Amino acid sequence: MRIKVVFPLTSPITLPINYNYHLTGVIYRFLRHSDQAYAGFLHQLGYQQDQKRFKLFTFSQLQANRRQIRGN
Repeated sequence: MRIKVVFPLTSPITLPINYNYHLTGVIYRFLRHSDQAYAGFLHQLGYQQDQKRFKLFTFSQLQANRRQIRGN
């Protein structure tokens, strides 16, 4: 399943380079509001194949009209 999320902003924001962690947290929060049991299952266990666990999140790079990297 693919979803496209659009965040129209009225002022600039600052995101860390490792923003995927924060996006995952937002997705878990959205899921928790709609299905708390499923969100808990994904966060705590995920799906298992043999000895590997999969949490099933992957992200493309964020698209921004203007961006600037500051610092290290």
